Amino acid sequence: MRPSGQVVKPVKRERGFGTWLLEPGRYVVITVRRPRSEPYEVTIQCIDFVSQGERYVIAEASLYTMSFDRNDLVEWARSACP
Repeated sequence: MRPSGQVVKPVKRERGFGTWLLEPGRYVVITVRRPRSEPYEVTIQCIDFVSQGERYVIAEASLYTMSFDRNDLVEWARSACP
């Protein structure tokens, strides 16, 4: 996602993996995992993508939640990147 909450769609998807072509700028990467029936484990990263292969993690946070929706993801993206 962009820090505004706009979703950046992959240009290619294969077996659960995606390939993105990103322009330089800031992006938010939100990773959600749920081991068994435990709460969701969410990792949120604000990344400054300079060029292909060159990126910097500006901020990172983790949280646990029992549920979430698209509005939560957008809110987390907006708060993650200054």
